[in-house]
Amino acid sequence: MSLDRVMREQVEWAMEGYRLPELSDEFVYQLIFCMEDQGTEYRMDLHSGEIVPEKDIAEGELKKDPDRFSELPSWEPSDGFRIMEKFVSTLRNPVFSQQLRESLSMGRGVFRQFKNVLKQEPAVERLWFYFKEREMKHEIYRWYDTLSDSIRLQRLGEEPEEDTSELILSDFILSYDPKRFEQELLEIGEDLLDAEFSQLEHPLAELFAGEYRDVWEELDDSWVMVFLVSPSGELAGCIGAQPAEGRTYEVKLLYVYPRFRGLGVFSLLTDALCERAYGLGALQLLMRISGKAALLAQPLENRGFTVVETRYALNLSRWSREKNG
Repeated sequence: MSLDRVMREQVEWAMEGYRLPELSDEFVYQLIFCMEDQGTEYRMDLHSGEIVPEKDIAEGELKKDPDRFSELPSWEPSDGFRIMEKFVSTLRNPVFSQQLRESLSMGRGVFRQFKNVLKQEPAVERLWFYFKEREMKHEIYRWYDTLSDSIRLQRLGEEPEEDTSELILSDFILSYDPKRFEQELLEIGEDLLDAEFSQLEHPLAELFAGEYRDVWEELDDSWVMVFLVSPSGELAGCIGAQPAEGRTYEVKLLYVYPRFRGLGVFSLLTDALCERAYGLGALQLLMRISGKAALLAQPLENRGFTVVETRYALNLSRWSREKNG
């Protein structure tokens, strides 16, 4: 669109008395409320810049000046369902992504079932509200951009992706007291580790689980320990580093409960551990991750960790069959 045309249309709008309010946060949230209100039809009054219920507009007035009253962005139950599907496809938490996916296939009462699953974990519920709000804002921006075709806004376009970890974990609490979580540490070491290595072939599963159980027995007051507690008081995860030679600490204990994975717990624990170890005079921090936890490599590299060791496993029975087969 040429600058002359923009200026000409702006003048025409001003002469007709049409105007769009500033796309402020208050205005955006008002639009979101009206879009979700399925029981009332709303219109944008371009004379006053206000959102008004359609039932409050005189019939003659609407017919006399139809361009004055613009429709709001369309938002139907099908749009809500589409956003729910999109949210589930992006959720990295394996426990709740599966439960939410199942709730979407239930047919009748799907919205209620979806909300019930979310209420089980406030962190995931908060992430959903953030995701839904962002998607609805995108719809509003597109609508506003189209409506104000003659008054282009430089600020429109896709919003930059934000780091949601602080948002999700803002109500979580860091703790540094191992005695408080003695029972949880015992349960992790005795019962939960087997599941972590169950996908490894025999005898690697037993070997890795055994190594970690031995580490649990070495835990003492010299370790640097960090625990993360959810808003409901549950332990979400823990990390522990054992002092080694040369003012070096090595992470020997790491566990995040499945229901809290993919929410930034690992990164928060790592940051807290780095800060605490450095405060104790440590110069290096080592961390070994198993193949199943390879997705943790990127958060570590983002924090400046570098690869110093890589371990490979070879199934000799398969190797022999392939070689001699």
